Amino acid sequence: MKLIVASRWAEKYFEPGSRPDLRTVRAWIASGEVPGKVIGKRAYVDEQSWLDKPATGDVLVDRVENAAAPTRPPLRSSARRGDRDRRGSSAPTSVRAAIESLARAT
Repeated sequence: MKLIVASRWAEKYFEPGSRPDLRTVRAWIASGEVPGKVIGKRAYVDEQSWLDKPATGDVLVDRVENAAAPTRPPLRSSARRGDRDRRGSSAPTSVRAAIESLARAT
């Protein structure tokens, strides 16, 4: 685990004017939102773990969002109206196909 000073991390990954206050970064580290350590009064961020962390914090949701779109066009979307499709599910076909493809891949 390679740690960098929180102020340097904020400068590197946030635009001027949108950088979080160091107290905010400390709170993120304490809550686990940002991987790192607070040692004394100094906050350090584990940069590599932060970069590897899933965008939403939910691995399955991130995998579904990053999955390739199905090659066939979606069926008529009666699911938008709250009706059930032929398999008894109201989930949109493209989401179901993405989840099934992820389940087969793991």
